[in-house]
Amino acid sequence: MLRRWDPAWAEEAAAAVVESLAELKPFLPWAKDGYAVEDTHAFIRVSVDKWDAGEEFNYAIPTVPVEAAPSEQRSSGRSG
Repeated sequence: MLRRWDPAWAEEAAAAVVESLAELKPFLPWAKDGYAVEDTHAFIRVSVDKWDAGEEFNYAIPTVPVEAAPSEQRSSGRSG
């Protein structure tokens, strides 16, 4: 199930990006050396703001059941 991004997922999402940089860099311009948790926090802030404005709808793909509280969910990817 797709979920709206939660700021609580920023550290785990950043770690996943850093771990996968070699695979991501050829295809995604934002995946660059030096990527850090601050980049993920910025993405989530913009995502939340644009969602609230009705401009963009970025989704996370949680790795735990959606019945879990958002603070217990983890993101394995994104779409939007």
